Amino acid sequence: MNGRLDTRFAAHVIRNYYYDGIASIKDVESNFDGTDKSLEILDWSSQLTQEKEEKQEKYVNQIKDLELFEVRLGRHVLSTAGGIENRKNWSWRQKGVDSLIAIDMVTKAYEGQYNTAILLAGDADFVEIVNAIKNTGANVVGAYFQNHISQELEYVLDKKIQLTEGDLLNQKIIHDN
Repeated sequence: MNGRLDTRFAAHVIRNYYYDGIASIKDVESNFDGTDKSLEILDWSSQLTQEKEEKQEKYVNQIKDLELFEVRLGRHVLSTAGGIENRKNWSWRQKGVDSLIAIDMVTKAYEGQYNTAILLAGDADFVEIVNAIKNTGANVVGAYFQNHISQELEYVLDKKIQLTEGDLLNQKIIHDN
C-alpha cells in the first residue's frame, strides 16, 4: 500500500456489545422428570448451576458498569449427558447467544448504524452473517486467537486481527485470575 494508511477500517466506537449466556436454575428444573435418578441429577446440577449463575452475574454486572457497553444475554445450560456417573464430563453450553449476535450484527448493518463491525469469534457459523453484513457495504474485522478460528470464517473477513493473551493482559482487557 505504499506506506499509506488504509482508512477503510477507520471506525469510531459507538458501542460495544458483550454477548454471553447466564446459567439459570429454571433450566435445571425443567429436566426433572420425577424419577429418583433425575432427582439425584437435579440436586447436583442445581448446586453447580447456582454457583455458576452467581459468578456470571457478578462478572456481567462489572461489564454493565463499563461505558459504551451493552450486555446481551442468552442462556448457559449444563449438559448432564451420561447421568450422575458421568459428572466429570458434564459441560456448559451457550444457547441463543449466536442468534443474538447475528440479529444485532445484521439488523444494525442494514439500518446503517455502523461501517465497520469487529467480531470476536472464530466459529464457522458466522460465515453467512459476515457475508450478509458485507453485502450492506460495511466491513467486518475478525479478532481471534491463533488456532481458534475456522478457515471458512477467516477467508470471508475483510481484515483479521490475531489476538494473544499477553496483549489482552497488558492492555488490562482481561485479568489474570
